[in-house]
Amino acid sequence: ANGAAYIYYDNSKKFETTSSGVNVTGALTVNGAAVGGGGATPVVITANRTAVADDFVFVNASNITVTLPASPSAGDLVKVQNIGTNYTSIIRNGSKIMGANEDLYNDVADGCITLTYVNSTRGWQISC
Repeated sequence: ANGAAYIYYDNSKKFETTSSGVNVTGALTVNGAAVGGGGATPVVITANRTAVADDFVFVNASNITVTLPASPSAGDLVKVQNIGTNYTSIIRNGSKIMGANEDLYNDVADGCITLTYVNSTRGWQISC
């Protein structure tokens, strides 16, 4: 037969084939590693914010502070983008940035910084 197939767990549909691919309800793990749900979550701010893992923060006001997560895990990602000529202070919140015990300042018009947490020695790394 040609059509959809379903897999249930405790009477709840968890896996479904469709004409365009598959749908998974719940967490997806491959060889013991969790597979993400599609990347960073965008949020536009006009006031200070403490970021969470997978934030994509668009800064729509000047002199805003974005504080990085206090207890990051390896692979956590935070993106911060200025809208126009706004500027942002990025506070490390106890973890290093590029191996240094220093905060970061982004004053580049429309500048975007991606920070990925690596470990306690290197801390947050700036990437492209």
